[in-house]
Amino acid sequence: MVKGNRLALIIAAAAVVLAAVGVTGAVVLHRVYTIAKPPAQTSTAPTLCRQPAEVYLAFTTDADMKKVVAQLAGDPRIAALTTETRAQAYARAKEVFKDRPDLLKLLTPESVSPAIHERPAPNLTAPKLADQLRSELPLAKEVKPDQLPC
Repeated sequence: MVKGNRLALIIAAAAVVLAAVGVTGAVVLHRVYTIAKPPAQTSTAPTLCRQPAEVYLAFTTDADMKKVVAQLAGDPRIAALTTETRAQAYARAKEVFKDRPDLLKLLTPESVSPAIHERPAPNLTAPKLADQLRSELPLAKEVKPDQLPC
């Protein structure tokens, strides 16, 4: 995990955890933003300035995620692929928010999604790969480039 500003870490982690919660996510996102936004005298959220290096795919179930992993096996557009089950995502989110009991209260296993993180092959950018996969993978409820803070 990239070391950095604690607030940036909280905001980035909240975005990853809450990106996949669907309709309930909108309510939770509003609550997390209200809790995590910096005081008026400090700077706002970090500027997103780096080209995304990975593609994030979220799923409704672990089974859907595993089907897509099998479908992507050997795909030359993908240089590396890692998976995260719902249980793994929940455990990671609890670790990320261990010092934030206010956010832990909002966190449930259902508020996180099984996911695949893919690094595109050298001849392809993450946004281009995400565009291609979005139409090819109907089981994925979300496909997007992972934009990292500076």
